[in-house]
Order: sequence, then structure tokens, then C-alpha cells
Amino acid sequence: MGKNINDPSKGIEDYARDKISAEVKRIKAITGSDRVILMGHSMGGMIAGYYAEHFAEADEVNIEHVISIATPWQGTPMIDCFWKLGGCFSKEKEAKRFLQMSVSGGTNTDPNFRQTLVAKALDSERKGVRKYYNIWSTTDYAVPGAHGNLTEDPRRQRSFSYLGHYGLAVWPSVWLQTRSWLNEIYASEAGFAPVGHVRNQHPLQNQPVLV
Repeated sequence: MGKNINDPSKGIEDYARDKISAEVKRIKAITGSDRVILMGHSMGGMIAGYYAEHFAEADEVNIEHVISIATPWQGTPMIDCFWKLGGCFSKEKEAKRFLQMSVSGGTNTDPNFRQTLVAKALDSERKGVRKYYNIWSTTDYAVPGAHGNLTEDPRRQRSFSYLGHYGLAVWPSVWLQTRSWLNEIYASEAGFAPVGHVRNQHPLQNQPVLV
């Protein structure tokens, strides 16, 4: 998801509503397709999931696939560790989005934010509404190991053992895995060639568009 958004006063739901909804609508207008694939790194994966679960239907958009990289679906222990230090790292001074990404996973007004989002995403996947794809690393200091996993399907899980949080966003092997998943998605679409191949028909009309 090509949105670098770091306003500390905003939460995940704010970004999904105010930023991603507008971008998806813009792309829908350009392409004529209401089928969208969302992909995000770190918090961006949770924003993508929140949009898919809460706003896509109202926007008349079909999110069939969400790909996340180093996304703290099970919380990021680093945030909770910082709180133990106190002072400027105290929980009371924490930005809303970090509260939502913590292991405890919520704010004073919504203490179970993260857990509720995960439960809703898993329910959608079990019902066949959409599929989630997760990439994480055991050496990611921010989202270690399976803290970055959501899906229950091992075919849509990929773990690395030598990449950090930001390394996961740029390492070629990560993008080769992403490309492989996208090729599988597109291969199921009639007349849609794999990523990187020339297409003989309009590539966007009524086909899933990657955001």
C-alpha cells in the first residue's frame, strides 16, 4: 500500500477511512474495476485489513486478497517493553496507533481493538470472503516471528530467519514470494497473464487491481 502515513494522533481506523478509502475509490474510477488487492508493510497491513473488513463494502469494492509484510497481527512486544521503562515511554503518552499495535492491543475506549480485528479477518477467511497472506521474520525486532502471522493456511504463510523489520520491505526474496502469490491469484482469472507478462486484453477491467 503506497501510503507513508505517520500522524501520531491518528489510529488505524482513521487511516483506513480517511486515506485508503479515498485512494481505492480513485483507482476504481481510473480502472473501472471494483476488485482490489491490498498490500501493506507493518501497520499498513493492519490498515489494509481494517479497510477490507469495515469500509470496502460501503465503498462497493471487493477486497478478495490482503497481503501483509511484518504486520503485528499478534501485537508487537517492543511497544509493551518500552512501557515498562516509563517516563517518555509511558503508556499514557503513547500514540493511538501504537496502543492498537501493542500485545495488549487497544485503547481506553477500545481495549480489544487488535484482537477484534484479527477475529473479524479470520472469520472472513473461514467463510471464503477473502484470503490473507502473511510474511514475517524471526529476526524482526519489532514484529518477531509468528507475531506477524494471521492466516491459518500454511500456503499463505512465509517466514524468514535473517531479515529485520525494514529489510522485509525491500529484500528481493520477499518480493519474489509476493510475486508468486500474485501470479497464483491472477492465474485464476481468465485471460490474465502472470505478473511481468504481456496481456492481450485490457489488464484492468473487471480484474483485481493491486494497491
